[in-house]
Amino acid sequence: MMNDPELDYNGLPPLGCEASPEPTELEHKIGWLCDCLARVAAGTEQAFNLSEALCSLQTEMSRRHARISRHQRDQLLRSLALAHTPILRLFDASRERPTAVQAVNAVAGLICWWAETDEARDTRHKHLFADFQAYARWLRNTCHNLCLLEDIDRRANQRRTEAVADILRRSAA
Repeated sequence: MMNDPELDYNGLPPLGCEASPEPTELEHKIGWLCDCLARVAAGTEQAFNLSEALCSLQTEMSRRHARISRHQRDQLLRSLALAHTPILRLFDASRERPTAVQAVNAVAGLICWWAETDEARDTRHKHLFADFQAYARWLRNTCHNLCLLEDIDRRANQRRTEAVADILRRSAA
């Protein structure tokens, strides 16, 4: 048992193997955005996770020096596509649904814009990016408002529960 490789392991990679490079801050952010969108797709705190993702997307895009790769763009677009239907379900019975559809499409446009070269961007109308940003901001704000309404409902339920418990306690006394 003296030559057992598991016992002789010194914690270092085998000879000839190189360690993977550390992910960049941008790669971490892309992963985080994809995770937020995956939570939206899974139905987990959809309004909150979408609002967070959109805030992060807009913040990252404001850093002029950062461009994403085609692979990163495709990752984000896949994540957005999986979240598309759950996002629109937030607006099922709402007259805001047509705007929500446009907003989700604008978010896809922002993701594509983020990966484009300056030359490609120059071929587009100067208002396009501003419109993408405005729709994304509308969606982000609307999701934030939905979160606020959820918080209000949660507190109202808590007050009702406390009131019922108080009534039951008094009637039992």
